[in-house]
Amino acid sequence: MAKGKYYPTEDEKIRQFLKNLNLKLPSYASTFGLTAAQLASVNADYLNFDYWLDQSNLFLTEKEERVSYKNLLHDGPLGTPSSPAPVVPAVAAPPAGILPGIEPRTREIVQQIKNHPNYTDTIGKDLGIIGDEQSVQKSALKPLIKLVQTAGG
Repeated sequence: MAKGKYYPTEDEKIRQFLKNLNLKLPSYASTFGLTAAQLASVNADYLNFDYWLDQSNLFLTEKEERVSYKNLLHDGPLGTPSSPAPVVPAVAAPPAGILPGIEPRTREIVQQIKNHPNYTDTIGKDLGIIGDEQSVQKSALKPLIKLVQTAGG
């Protein structure tokens, strides 16, 4: 049976995938000949993705609060008391910077692990580097047809 993709596409699932890999990979380092530099890279990738995802979510919320406050000031009924203005949140210092390419770096390490003679499906499942089983019933497949009307036709 075919396997799906192991690397997630949604940010929160990517965070969980990187967290799991970061936590469990050190216990398999000697099994697969992973270097301290590779483990440090996985750790730095996770810490940076986690931090910047949190920052992204924080500033989306902050933007929404500011837009709501601006709209209240602009559109609110006369004589209505204003709510307190949004304050700038305290932001933790970012982790040490990394170069772009978290996914390609992760895929390189995963490929190294999967190509190693000590690799087993049990380890792959523990690390989360095996995609889910994909079952496709050919009888249930339907063709997708798209019709487009153009000028004069």
